[in-house]
Amino acid sequence: MKTKPILLTIPKKLNFLSPYVIKGLLRLGNKHDGGYVVPGILLKKVDFLVSFGMSNDWSFCKDFKSINPKASIHIYDHSVGLRFFKRQIRQIILNMFFLRFSWKKLKDSISLLISYKSFFQGDVQHFQQRVYNRKEYSSDITFDEVILRTKSKKILMKIDIEGGEYRIIDSIVRHADKITALAIEFHETDPFRPVFISAIKKLQKKFKIVHFHANNFGGYAGDGLPETPEITFINNKINIKTFGKRKTLPLDNLDASNGSLRPDYKIKFNL
Repeated sequence: MKTKPILLTIPKKLNFLSPYVIKGLLRLGNKHDGGYVVPGILLKKVDFLVSFGMSNDWSFCKDFKSINPKASIHIYDHSVGLRFFKRQIRQIILNMFFLRFSWKKLKDSISLLISYKSFFQGDVQHFQQRVYNRKEYSSDITFDEVILRTKSKKILMKIDIEGGEYRIIDSIVRHADKITALAIEFHETDPFRPVFISAIKKLQKKFKIVHFHANNFGGYAGDGLPETPEITFINNKINIKTFGKRKTLPLDNLDASNGSLRPDYKIKFNL
């Protein structure tokens, strides 16, 4: 049974988070967690997708590739890879001896491995590296190096790195001229409120917000701000018509709750 949505009324002091209304928004990725709403009218105008954070879900990238097959894709996630998915299969098989074997888990894991091997080839590459603001480990790579590797000035970017986004905000702003649009999932916006607000203000010097979605896996602050907002930006230099600011979210037929069994969040801005 679907639970009743929770209304989050955003205070006026946070009205700068309200997205501009534009036409042509499109959802890429799974219906629930892993999907993001982006400006569909710009997808064929970029030549590169750079994605930070993947885990076992690259549906966003697959949808993008189906729309713009000529574009290249670089995905960064140090936590998974071919060996990781193979180990998962071996572990499921070993669990047979401990009476914890599941045919469904085995089938799903094999399908995931096949999907990984078939998708990541040619101009679609997975780098087992952590995008960071400095190099602490051999697997770390800086944002500057990521951008240099693309050799592109028309990049769509998706970022979901569990709090690491705050470390690369300055780098994003510095390379804004090469980024057409980006979707970022922010984390812990209540305890990190000053850091979050500073990050948004910096980004808004180069980008405008065109979509805002509250991830219902995260909680929300006492003033109504969701702790895990997914925010989509487009470059200020992009000539795109806006129709005022959006007062209420989510958007029907575009947004979907990240957790289907949890209460969804409805957002209301005091404009």
